[in-house]
Amino acid sequence: MNLLAVIVIYNCDICESKTVNSLLSIKKNVFDRFKIIIYDNSCKEQDIAINFPFQYQYTHSRINGGVVKAYNFAFGIAIKEKFDWLMLLDQDSELNEDYFIKINETLIKINNEDNVVSCVPKIFHGDTFFSPSKVLWGEVHRPIDVSHVGISDREIMAIGSGTVVRTSFLEEINGFNELFWLDYLDQWLFHTIFSNGKKVYVIDSYIKHELSIFNFNKLMNLQRYKNQLKYETLYMKSYTSKLENLFFLIRLTRRSIILLFRTKNSQYFKMTFKQITNIVLGRV
Repeated sequence: MNLLAVIVIYNCDICESKTVNSLLSIKKNVFDRFKIIIYDNSCKEQDIAINFPFQYQYTHSRINGGVVKAYNFAFGIAIKEKFDWLMLLDQDSELNEDYFIKINETLIKINNEDNVVSCVPKIFHGDTFFSPSKVLWGEVHRPIDVSHVGISDREIMAIGSGTVVRTSFLEEINGFNELFWLDYLDQWLFHTIFSNGKKVYVIDSYIKHELSIFNFNKLMNLQRYKNQLKYETLYMKSYTSKLENLFFLIRLTRRSIILLFRTKNSQYFKMTFKQITNIVLGRV
């Protein structure tokens, strides 16, 4: 099976990336053809000399275009170099050899099933299983049964890192939506998969990934949260009903109260409350 992977780096020494170091620990390349693109959104270009057991390419962007520019750049390479599948990775995922073995086995299994266009691992933040998740009414997400393996018959959402997508499907949808340049691109991708009548395969492998929303005090920052609020609102307005958007206001209100009491920085509460006000007044 042939696979192109893209790792998106931002203001991180490449040699300190959990994802990069995970790949360095892989002793055997299980794919027929495997290549990595390291797409660096950092302020300064880095000099790297990595002893990967497979081909890699380093690309530096002087303008931070978020993950979508990196994904679309890799998508273009995948078409040009005839890779059937594209793997999405960020800098903070702890991968393991079992993940790559299971991905390869799954891609061989589903390669001729054109309706299955993505496969995803099970992802934990610490001991908390959170991805993939069921998409419920009102864009509420709840983790799927952790024991589930195979094709999902319902709409699910997974975080981008660790996701593998069929290149031909990306061609059908004209690549990744550049409107969601950083946040809510994952939600857009899996919503698009489901709305096009396609399926996602959940593999029997586990990886660890730090998610900022689980720890606002240590992992989140104000600018990132402001961006998340903006694109969460945009996604809701674009892809859900008016009634679901009313319910979204209730969810934001509940979140603002939780943030007021559980975070050290009151600005998170104020930003959420301001977003609620802007939505009600039609400013967004």
